[in-house]
Amino acid sequence: MTSDAEKKPATWELWAEMIEPCWDVIDFDCEGDEFAANWAKVPPHVAHLFAIWVCEAEVCNGGLEQFYDNSSGALAPEAVLAFRTLGMPTLAGVVEETIRMIGEPFPRLEEDREEAMSRLRGDDEESDPFDHLDDQYFDAQDTDMLHEGIRRYIELHLAEDTKG
Repeated sequence: MTSDAEKKPATWELWAEMIEPCWDVIDFDCEGDEFAANWAKVPPHVAHLFAIWVCEAEVCNGGLEQFYDNSSGALAPEAVLAFRTLGMPTLAGVVEETIRMIGEPFPRLEEDREEAMSRLRGDDEESDPFDHLDDQYFDAQDTDMLHEGIRRYIELHLAEDTKG
């Protein structure tokens, strides 16, 4: 006999399935009204999951610097909102600190973030301006119980989606 746990796809599989449509809708290389219009096409609970997925994928692969060095760094403000919405204030705070370091207004376009990153690196082009925050981010994954929070959020919204 198969247990209930074995019948349910793993959390990451559900997460990937829920955000799949976002890859065709969200354009990382636009800003302002165009970015807002694309973002608004995605249901808010899916948008939160997408922003966290993208942030997590980049940071876990190469640190916060990689997140900003790639086009996906455009989603940093959305990642902060998503972490806060899911009850993960420590993760939100770490990403928020990187945004403060980059400066306002936040540069959505990759080329504008590249300029900000160059400014942060100064004379040492190989330096990682967020190196001191990477460990804080990884510690916050545990502090904020990232994977448990994602699982609960997905279950909540799957239950809501089946009701309505």
